[in-house]
Amino acid sequence: MKILIYGGTGYLGISLANYLKEENKITIISRKNKLKDKISKKINFINIKQKNKILSEIKCSDYIIISNGPSYKNSKTELFNYLSYLYNEIQLIKKHKKKNSKLILFSSIHIYENKYKKKIDVNDNLFSKSYYGIRNILSENIILKEFGQFSKNFYIVRISNIFGILNKSKVNINHSMFKLAVNQFCLKTAKNDKILIKSNKFQRRNYVSINDFVKFIELLMIKKNRLPNIINYTSNKTFSLYNIMQIIKYQSSKLKLKDPKIYFLNKIKNSKINYTFNNKVLNSIKLNPKIKLDNEIFHLLDNLNKALIK
Repeated sequence: MKILIYGGTGYLGISLANYLKEENKITIISRKNKLKDKISKKINFINIKQKNKILSEIKCSDYIIISNGPSYKNSKTELFNYLSYLYNEIQLIKKHKKKNSKLILFSSIHIYENKYKKKIDVNDNLFSKSYYGIRNILSENIILKEFGQFSKNFYIVRISNIFGILNKSKVNINHSMFKLAVNQFCLKTAKNDKILIKSNKFQRRNYVSINDFVKFIELLMIKKNRLPNIINYTSNKTFSLYNIMQIIKYQSSKLKLKDPKIYFLNKIKNSKINYTFNNKVLNSIKLNPKIKLDNEIFHLLDNLNKALIK
């Protein structure tokens, strides 16, 4: 298959590209030219300003994956510029893509903030107080408006909190993946730095391994029986930050690392957003992510420790 990935140097994009590169032709689009020489020679790189090359790839790709967008931190300042950019790219894709090619948009479960429900279904109303959540809701609306709610030409995948490192990949401690919570905690543990946690340590969150996620996207693309247009890709189990830190402490002791320096700062109000997700669709097709935080955290700590020693 020929696969085009917008945001191909970000955490999700580059992990997916590296996972799929052996049996598919992968092209990534990014504005980060300095990362061009650090990606595999099996992956084609296009700068975001090279419009003619992008158009050429759109015309021949079997799957077009939208994995870019401002981070949680930058969503407020970049919200309108990104939505304008996305709208223009979707217009281009809709007009020039192959007849049977499909679009996949990576969205987020952070578009749900319903404190009155304990279990969230994919069809529940969307609401968010954060610019990051709002950005994802509006991005979804652009897709739905342009392609139609019941079109067979797209998937929207609402992703849980992804963590970990792709199996057999090299560690780059300067990559943006280490700005994400669990990955950042593991890096600081490996470096024996202080870990300062401002969030409510008992608020429970949903976590998914990057290795499970890339396998899911691969199966989504090759599966003959089509899935619903919108999918919540989440696990059936939640963990608090306190649980996560206990797992990191235990796994670091197995590697004989120094005990992590963890400080919970209690100056923030407790969040009431504690919910689980209805994974009926994922369970029925046996694509539900496996809960293996212990193994993934051990794998991440081990690779980080080896990279830092070098």
